[in-house]
Amino acid sequence: MSDAIQSVLMIDYENVGGLVPVKTVERWLAWFEDGQYDPERRPRTFAARRIYYTNIARKPKNEEARQWLTFVECPRPYFGAKNVVDMALILDVAEMAFHDPSINEFVILSRDRDYLPLLGRLRQMGRRTVALAHPDGPGIEVFQQFADIVLTDGQLKSARQYVRMACGA
Repeated sequence: MSDAIQSVLMIDYENVGGLVPVKTVERWLAWFEDGQYDPERRPRTFAARRIYYTNIARKPKNEEARQWLTFVECPRPYFGAKNVVDMALILDVAEMAFHDPSINEFVILSRDRDYLPLLGRLRQMGRRTVALAHPDGPGIEVFQQFADIVLTDGQLKSARQYVRMACGA
């Protein structure tokens, strides 16, 4: 896949775990790899596929998913601590953006508006950005200002049913 876009997929499981259940990881990951969310349907090669969660909330249950995703546990130092997933994800994306110029696109699955400054900075650096927004709120218009592609809940739900076509079919 030499024409594939080099990308990373970062998932805030605390925020969108129900939309990307690990039990259907093969299907929705194929949907992303095949570029089904891209109007031009360009394939992707993912340099990283990470799913972030806290030790207090819920851990993704399917251990088999570890062959496709890197699970990143973000321990909360105490019960009231907030945003540890956001901070870990943002730091990892910043490190990748500054140290790996081969990454062309950052896909961030979270409806959290805390990621908007990150998306804006990535675009300033000339990187493509893909974000998720809730279709029923004012978020979609806001996210469109910061992301090249804005996904909806409905798209992710349909990705769970995706079946990759066999080569030559």
